[in-house]
Amino acid sequence: MKFFQRIEVWFLLLIGSGLAAWALLGEPRTQDSADTPPAASSASADAPLIEVRRSTLERDYGNARLDIELRIQNPTVRPLILKSPEIQLLTSSDREVPAFFLPADPPPQLAANTAQDVKLRFWLEKADVAGPLRMRFQGHDFPIKSDTPIDWDGLENRKPVTFTGTDWRVGPPK
Repeated sequence: MKFFQRIEVWFLLLIGSGLAAWALLGEPRTQDSADTPPAASSASADAPLIEVRRSTLERDYGNARLDIELRIQNPTVRPLILKSPEIQLLTSSDREVPAFFLPADPPPQLAANTAQDVKLRFWLEKADVAGPLRMRFQGHDFPIKSDTPIDWDGLENRKPVTFTGTDWRVGPPK
């Protein structure tokens, strides 16, 4: 059998062994993405678990995307992936609002015993903005929106509206 006398076989063996060596001997990869801010060591035990920095609501006809920018503290000794059931956005009727995600964008991850700024996205329906919204994290509820209803017709399509507190008010369209 003249199997090893063929140049194609040697070429494929060389390429295969090179790829195997590159995979086994290469630098280990971390899961931190380039746009994730570095985690800060949690120095204060009395700091709140969640601090809402900003909420941005963008209407998309019958639905709306809510981007919540938070400062989250992870007091546990294990890393947390911020998706349900670790963190949930709930309505007044305890219905969980589904997360909005893109397939290439993994959910944020918190390292153990750190505080980090993260951005979470949710997909709201019209009825969800009529009442209060709260974030549930590690058994604690944190207010995101007060019970003041939003004028759905006052929101323009594809025009983001930013809120810095829990009292969301939308003025008439300009």
